[in-house]
Amino acid sequence: MPPSRNYHVLHRFSPSTLRMQFSPECLLTPLPCSFRTCYPLNEGGESETSSVVVLIPKPKGEAGKNYKLVDHVQCSPEQLSDMETRISVIAKEVLDFSRTYTTQEQSKLTTVCEKAANQYPDLLKYDSNWVMLNIIKIILRNHRKGCRKSTTTTKEVGTGLKEARAVRFAGSRVG
Repeated sequence: MPPSRNYHVLHRFSPSTLRMQFSPECLLTPLPCSFRTCYPLNEGGESETSSVVVLIPKPKGEAGKNYKLVDHVQCSPEQLSDMETRISVIAKEVLDFSRTYTTQEQSKLTTVCEKAANQYPDLLKYDSNWVMLNIIKIILRNHRKGCRKSTTTTKEVGTGLKEARAVRFAGSRVG
């Protein structure tokens, strides 16, 4: 066995016996963007204080499947129903109902949102117009489902479209 050698270790730094203190962590929420900030002008033309406009974020998921639109919109159910009918009228004027939501032209969707925002300024409180776009999705989805029902009624009855509609509406009044 080789002889053991004693090495002398030089400690240049003494071991740390003090507790470390760290600065607090950053906030997890992002800072407000400047384009969402209103700068009111005073008489001298300079802004006194800035007020931050906080937009309501879209909940995760899809309206009608993962959450109810009524629960996340800050209005009464009657006002929401009125909004839906007016947006439906605007959408029928502008959008192509033979196409799905994802295949609609973006400019036409923007036009519907702008017209709806003119009638309901409260809809501008929501981030990226998510309320209006969800209402449009629901309108288009319901229209497609209605078309499917009318075509199945036409096939079952075996008559013309007008008679099939009459049968369908007569059945809905009874039930």
